[in-house]
Amino acid sequence: MDRAHKKRMETIRLVVTETIMVVAVVFTVILLTFIAMGYNLNKNGELGQSGLVQIRSLPTGATITIDGDTILAKTNTSRLLSAGEHTIKLTRDGYDSWEKTVVSESGRLLKMEYARLFYQNRTPEQAAEIDGGVQFFVSAPNRDYVIVVLKDNNKWAYYDLRGDGTVRTELDITDIMKDLTPVEITWDQNSDKVLVKTLHKNETEWLVINVKNVKSSVNLTKEFAMNFSDVQFATDNGDKLYALENGNLRAIATNEKTVSQVMASDVKKYAFANSDLIYLTNSRKLSLYQDNSDDISLAEFTEADGLINIEMSEYIGQKYLTMTVGRTMKVYRGSYPTEDDKLSEMELVLDREIGFEPASLKEYTEGEILMARDNRNIVVYNAEANSSTGFELSGDDFFMVDDYLVGTIADGRLIVCDFDGTNKRDITSANSNAFITKNGKWLYYLNKKDNKTALTREKIID
Repeated sequence: MDRAHKKRMETIRLVVTETIMVVAVVFTVILLTFIAMGYNLNKNGELGQSGLVQIRSLPTGATITIDGDTILAKTNTSRLLSAGEHTIKLTRDGYDSWEKTVVSESGRLLKMEYARLFYQNRTPEQAAEIDGGVQFFVSAPNRDYVIVVLKDNNKWAYYDLRGDGTVRTELDITDIMKDLTPVEITWDQNSDKVLVKTLHKNETEWLVINVKNVKSSVNLTKEFAMNFSDVQFATDNGDKLYALENGNLRAIATNEKTVSQVMASDVKKYAFANSDLIYLTNSRKLSLYQDNSDDISLAEFTEADGLINIEMSEYIGQKYLTMTVGRTMKVYRGSYPTEDDKLSEMELVLDREIGFEPASLKEYTEGEILMARDNRNIVVYNAEANSSTGFELSGDDFFMVDDYLVGTIADGRLIVCDFDGTNKRDITSANSNAFITKNGKWLYYLNKKDNKTALTREKIID
């Protein structure tokens, strides 16, 4: 073999080797890219894309079992799951277990950030003794504070529950609450003020009480000499409110002590989210309020349609319009219409017959959850998973224990479940609504014993 031929063969081998290496590198990069995007082979040998599931728990460090197989990682973690149903179970020594069947979708992120495990060896302890019967026990939205209102007097106790202690402050509201009986209390989102609906000789008066500075509180009814029938905080800090006055919708600015001109008339119900506002008239017409132009007609209903409830919300930049029409729940998503009778331009993501006529419709957890309920019946739409479910409470009362836990009192026992009715658990003996503090360590509720009421707590995370 001459030198020229030998050189040609070496060149060919070099080219072939480099070509194979390049192809292998390209194939590896493509393969890793597909794996990173969640693609894999299913049981039938077909290529499919997985979904990513974020699994978080309180407390963290829980063992994760998926479809019966225990994985190495513990909470909090993320996991690729093939498209379809999967059963996820969380366990940790000393705690109860948590389990849920979820649906993983190709190329989609599913957030499971609400799993709560309760410490099993809990001991109830008295945080404070309350002298007298309790009329209201209302926790702040951030669950750092709670107000306790006694019956038959104007003594209000304000408890600071941050950290591991319980600090009590008595609110001196004698002057502003003189001769008034509170019938409803609502916190603002910043947990600084409460809106109080009161009665005086069968007449309704509305007050805004600043729990951090009681002297700056105001009686809205007397301040503006108007007969308000429905008032709601319109901003997180409570400085702006919406109010109905003889069917006229108005805005109230407490800092400037001003009330707006009529925004809409003949109003029966209204709902809002940030700067968006809708209202339902007594003639059953639903409209979108426009500040500087004519309002936009969204829909019209007849008496045959039954009871109408409306709600607006936002979740991860998406706008939602939810309504219950008789026994049907509808959820629309997307930009609100800019022309009359164009509600169909929004995406109808839920149109469900729910089997009962809800008395209320409300959004929770910053728009992630929408609940329609009547007595013990609840239907939930979850914006994160774009899914709905229905369930029934075992007790007559209803409250949120934290952002995702629903609570009820049945036969003197506190029963909790996830917002979709799963993971139902009998927690403890209680005589009131209950809530978990913001730091996740303590469960607070009221207990009665020997004609006395105690503010009681249990440590739920060791």
